[in-house]
Amino acid sequence: MRRILVTGASGQIGSELVPALRARHGHDFVVASDIRVPAAGEIDEGHFEHVDCTHIREIDYTVRRHDIGTIYHLAALLSATAEEKPRIAWEVNMGGLYRVLEVARSHHCAVFLPSSIGAFGPTTPARQTPQDTIQRPTTVYGITKVSSELGDRAFKLRSRQVREVPLLVNRPRGVNLLGAHSHLHLSGILACIFATITVHHVMTQAVVEENRQIDREEAELQLEARSRTLSSTVIDNVLNRIKATIEERDRHLRTKEDVQLLALVANTILFVAMAEMIDLALLWKYRWEILVMFLGTTLIRAVMMGLFAWITNKTHRMTDVGVRWWGVLTFAGIKGGLSIVMLTMIPASFEHLEMFKAVVIGVIMLSTFIYSGILLAIIGTNSDAFRLEKDAEAHNAIESRS
Repeated sequence: MRRILVTGASGQIGSELVPALRARHGHDFVVASDIRVPAAGEIDEGHFEHVDCTHIREIDYTVRRHDIGTIYHLAALLSATAEEKPRIAWEVNMGGLYRVLEVARSHHCAVFLPSSIGAFGPTTPARQTPQDTIQRPTTVYGITKVSSELGDRAFKLRSRQVREVPLLVNRPRGVNLLGAHSHLHLSGILACIFATITVHHVMTQAVVEENRQIDREEAELQLEARSRTLSSTVIDNVLNRIKATIEERDRHLRTKEDVQLLALVANTILFVAMAEMIDLALLWKYRWEILVMFLGTTLIRAVMMGLFAWITNKTHRMTDVGVRWWGVLTFAGIKGGLSIVMLTMIPASFEHLEMFKAVVIGVIMLSTFIYSGILLAIIGTNSDAFRLEKDAEAHNAIESRS
């Protein structure tokens, strides 16, 4: 598995990111770099390289030496210094980024680039800030961040191969995103959730296909090994293809892990948004309506999952769903989470808006706590059976590949 390189590792973000990445992936897997050599104890155990991002040879050497597959490019001059030294700021922030992208293209690395709230400006809407909006920064630092966002796109268009440099730019949407006076964009949260599910599915399919490709190439290698006339060229080609496929699969697996983390963040924001809308007095006022709706929708859900289980048990093309899995399917997840988005779309003049809001929030709260308890009880009671099923599935997967 290829390593991760963090540039600007001694900075404000890097000093927090490097320990977090090493805790997750291991100390040997993450390489910290900076133009300033850290003092003893400033960077925890692990690889450190002195890298000046304005020197492409230093970046290239580090990437080749440590077999880097992902670069977190954090090296930059911040606002105060950039205002005092604009020429140097442009060379570091823009020139450094360009050199990192060139090296990433040459060695097929993914790049993560943080943008900044400084990319906005005084004319940017402070409330309900759209993703595509006015960007007129008034600082050198902010101008380099906007230029970086646009420069990334130009670089990818010029390279003509989008897959050469998988690039993620992270930019805050607006001021006080989770502050007391912020307005959370629920449609944006919904878009993040759908995007997360889609990317996770794509990465899963890619990993499955790459495993199949590895199996095919291993079979080809074994066939060549059994032949009387061994061809070193063919064997070398197959080995190189297997190595490239394994590296691509490992990169997709790391992306899946990051997407799963993003899913947790998106769901957390969704619950924060819901917490801002909860009115306990309103929920108590409509408690009977909430209870009736909760029981009714639970019954409908149980019947639908029962129908699904009955269909699967009637066909040989699908795995049978017993009572245990019927319970899991019935009580997994929450009900009405996406209905939160509907609340923001209903006009204020709607006659029953208050009751609708109370019922939606109340049903979600009940399903969150009651469903979770029931689901934990099902899993705990049947833990041995679930473990046996998991072991059998892993055994079947190994047999199918052999």
